[in-house]
Amino acid sequence: MIMANMTMEEFKKAMEDGRPVIIPVGAVEAHGNHLPLATDTIQPEQIAMEVAERIGAVVAPTVNYGVCKSLKNFPGTISLSFDTMRALMREIIEGFVQHGAKKIMVISGHAGQSHMIALREAAYDVVERHDVRVMVFSDYDIAYMYRGKLVPEDDGHAGTLETSRVLAIMPQWNKKLPGENVPEYPKFEVVREFERYFPNCYRGDPSKASAELGKKINEMIVEHIVDMVRERWRI
Repeated sequence: MIMANMTMEEFKKAMEDGRPVIIPVGAVEAHGNHLPLATDTIQPEQIAMEVAERIGAVVAPTVNYGVCKSLKNFPGTISLSFDTMRALMREIIEGFVQHGAKKIMVISGHAGQSHMIALREAAYDVVERHDVRVMVFSDYDIAYMYRGKLVPEDDGHAGTLETSRVLAIMPQWNKKLPGENVPEYPKFEVVREFERYFPNCYRGDPSKASAELGKKINEMIVEHIVDMVRERWRI
């Protein structure tokens, strides 16, 4: 059920029926010259829709911006501050609670550390004050389980795995896929100009990506989430 297409009475009934709410969270972030700036939004939206079909959930309108510190200087990356992200998500989650939601799932396509902490702190603030259950995770918490299995262990941002997932969702996407690039980062050092160490804005080998691989990974992610939800929420 897509919330944006529901009337107020339909939404009211969905909450009275105890349907879970899924909030996809994306980002506007550079992903090399071979993937769209909405890459981190495209993926969780698709996963949210497929999960919702299986568990009877309501899919909320997507939050399209996130905290993107490392890649903020690359063209097209538009980042929110940590405090803004936390406040925004706290108010969105609390808004659903106000209307009767008891089970809320936040799925982020962006997995940056500060971004995810902002989401979790927002959820914690709500859970602390209300009788509601909230899950917060990135679909990449699950996708990266397949590094070293379906893709190389050192695959990362906009690499084989992520490119494959986008190709599966957007088969019409036809940008040239670059070859292997595995930059080294300065371990444990906090750097300001991350682009010095990550000039091509991707890690891995996008040329090995395929829609078939992406479809397989996306299906595994959906199955993992559905199993997790059914176990924890008894849906």
